[in-house]
Amino acid sequence: MPLTRRALLRGGLALGPALLLPPLGLTACGASPAEDALKRGARALWGLQAPDGLFPSREFGLLGRGQSLTPFALLALAAVPEAVVSFPRDAAARALQSLLALMSPEGAIGFADPAPDYPVYATSLTVSALAALDPAALKGPAEPLVAYLAGQQLAAGWEGTPGHGAFPMGGRDRPRPPQPGHVDLSMTRRAIEALTAAGKPVDPAAAGFVLRCGAPDGGFIYSPVEPTLNKSAEQGGVYEGYGSATCDGILALLALGRGPEDARVKAALARLQANHRADLNPNVAVEREMFARAMRFYYRAGAAQVFKRLGGPPGWQDGLITALIAEQGEDGLWRNELALQKESEPIIATGFALLALSAAWAA
Repeated sequence: MPLTRRALLRGGLALGPALLLPPLGLTACGASPAEDALKRGARALWGLQAPDGLFPSREFGLLGRGQSLTPFALLALAAVPEAVVSFPRDAAARALQSLLALMSPEGAIGFADPAPDYPVYATSLTVSALAALDPAALKGPAEPLVAYLAGQQLAAGWEGTPGHGAFPMGGRDRPRPPQPGHVDLSMTRRAIEALTAAGKPVDPAAAGFVLRCGAPDGGFIYSPVEPTLNKSAEQGGVYEGYGSATCDGILALLALGRGPEDARVKAALARLQANHRADLNPNVAVEREMFARAMRFYYRAGAAQVFKRLGGPPGWQDGLITALIAEQGEDGLWRNELALQKESEPIIATGFALLALSAAWAA
């Protein structure tokens, strides 16, 4: 009976990454270029794991402990099809154990250092990683994570405000109505996905916030609360939908239980299919063109996940695979030449590249 990726925290998993992953640069006979890239990328990303099991940034001090990067890396590595690369369960168990050791008294990941490391984002990714790799832990040692995350939603008392239903960044002090602080579609999507994966009901107000991020053209924007953070063109205070935000909107709605026949999902998918590009984040405003390149790995991962589930434009798989293979470094890692959105950190760029490649290869 083949081993699964579950029960990581319950012992009996002694196989190490060096026994399961091929040496860098070596591939199985007859492997496709996409399989080769996935193998090299997964091997290289596992190589960035620290002895304590975490994935710390060498580029950004805020991410230097690896609180948010570790669960992100695990989710990206777990997405690589096992037909291509076997999954080193003991290495993943070590990462999850180290993450749980960083849990704050409130039940959050992200507060282990003086400067918080995006606690709602880090906690959401940790819950999602546990749901995928060791779901039993969510009813045991990791249960406080789910409670913390659910308690962060701006639900009761926020009615009538633009942030109603959203998830904030999770600072040490909770926001009070009517000032939500920073709320956005990306972070809210991750929290929705995590709670859904953990079987925890999400307050229906979340759907209202997601829909308020909708643009008249069918796409989505990043935030209706802080409009200057949106990357698309604006006219009369109304922003166009753009690629990365539209992916987040679709994935958030799917996590909330809306299906492919939902009118809002269909409109957003049509917008995404019509404007998809493999080389950059589409529909970013001309004057903010740097964000089109600085967020291209984030967009690729989101678009590939959407297209795998709902269908994409003709040739989207080959286009993404070709673009990603062309940008893979000799060391197997990916990096964005721009640090604007932190994709110059190889854990981030490589994680998104693996998510995109895995979805495109398997679609």
